[in-house]
Amino acid sequence: MKKIFLPLCSASSIVLLTSFNNCPDVTSHNNSSSDSTYITFSEIKIECITSKDNNFILKNEQEYQKLLTENLSDHLKCQSYKLPSVDFNLNTVVGAITSCGGCSEPEVLKKIIKIPVEKKYLIQILMIQKGLCKINFTHKSWLLLPKIEEDYSVEFIINKK
Repeated sequence: MKKIFLPLCSASSIVLLTSFNNCPDVTSHNNSSSDSTYITFSEIKIECITSKDNNFILKNEQEYQKLLTENLSDHLKCQSYKLPSVDFNLNTVVGAITSCGGCSEPEVLKKIIKIPVEKKYLIQILMIQKGLCKINFTHKSWLLLPKIEEDYSVEFIINKK
């Protein structure tokens, strides 16, 4: 009998890819996945925010500044913190604060899907726990994407594996 050994990183990569593909997707929300589009986004580094809210949709400068005034950490380094500049004529900022257990920082995968027939954006985040330790890791995802239309809704789907 021949034994085959796979390097641990390769096996992990296979699990990561197949796990995210098993997330609820557009197909669970409408019958024609051809009516949906993956949206390109970038991560934006926002610090010093502490909040009991988990999800944020910031469509204008007033909402963005309110995030800071209502959720600024009282940590000394945050006293003079300024939010990164965003052009809200062209962009929307969405945020999700999530957490999961594990022995080290979780792998976090994100995708954004636009479903025009439902006038909806899906923000999908998959957190992959590393190990069975009881440490809780908080992850803040702040995503910059093209301006969301006023008549569209936003749904967050957070999964943990």
